[in-house]
Amino acid sequence: MQQILHITPAQMRFVAERIREHIDDTVSKQPRAKGECPEDIDERRGGIEVIGHGLDASVEFYAISYNRADGGDEEDVWGYGVSFARLVTYVGGGERITNDCSDAQLKRVVNEYLRKNLQID
Repeated sequence: MQQILHITPAQMRFVAERIREHIDDTVSKQPRAKGECPEDIDERRGGIEVIGHGLDASVEFYAISYNRADGGDEEDVWGYGVSFARLVTYVGGGERITNDCSDAQLKRVVNEYLRKNLQID
């Protein structure tokens, strides 16, 4: 019988925070003119490590930038969302194990988290 690793809501938020940190670190190093759209970030191959909160994993994602302006005074306020997110989990020093977190579910959690916690000026 195949084992399936259960991913908790707290672990999904932890993954979302790691993605937020990666985007923040990456975007801040990319030079761009004031108001210019930040570049998309493609981590679909290889992803970034997510270790902690009971996880030994990597997350693959494609982060897209969008203008968060709501018609107010600030016209060039950029945010990020993900158009793709996949959690790849491991046990026992590197053996891949299936988890119960669907790509669509993780994408929704990450996008909600980024909307509340990441703004790129």
